[in-house]
Amino acid sequence: LPGVFSPAEVAAALAQWDAVAREHAADEAILANDGGPAYGARDLLRLWPGVVELARHPNLSGPLGAVLGPAAGVVRVLFFDKPP
Repeated sequence: LPGVFSPAEVAAALAQWDAVAREHAADEAILANDGGPAYGARDLLRLWPGVVELARHPNLSGPLGAVLGPAAGVVRVLFFDKPP
C-alpha cells in the first residue's frame, strides 16, 4: 500500500519510536546488539500505546478492514527492522 503515510507522518512515527526505544532500552522487549540501535521489539502496545494509532490511520484501516472484516482489531504489535 504505497503512500499510506505522508513523509511527515513517517518522520513523526520514527521520532516517536526512537524516543520509546531510548526510554525503554533496558527492557527485555527491546531487541538490540551490545548497546547498538534497536532492531526489533515485542509488546509495543505496552511500551508505546500510541502505536495503535498507526493502524487506525484511515489510509490503512480502510484496506485492512476490507480484507479482515469489521471485527478485526489490534491485539499485538511487533517491530523488526529488516534491512534490504
